[in-house]
Amino acid sequence: MTSVDTVVATSMRVTCAKDELAEKLQVVGRGVSTRTSVQILAGIYLRAVGGQLALSSTDMEISLRVALDAQV
Repeated sequence: MTSVDTVVATSMRVTCAKDELAEKLQVVGRGVSTRTSVQILAGIYLRAVGGQLALSSTDMEISLRVALDAQV
């Protein structure tokens, strides 16, 4: 039997360089879909991975991913 834990309404505190974050958001922002009925494609996915903050976006044709050093 497989156990799955689901956590809803979590929060993440990130400490990183403001300029670097703005630069990376600008890059992945190009992949955000502006004309879609699928709401999940209208945002940027943030994920904490071993001392880094990973950002990704897609419009189902292109997918962009970047990472930056951060305390999460």
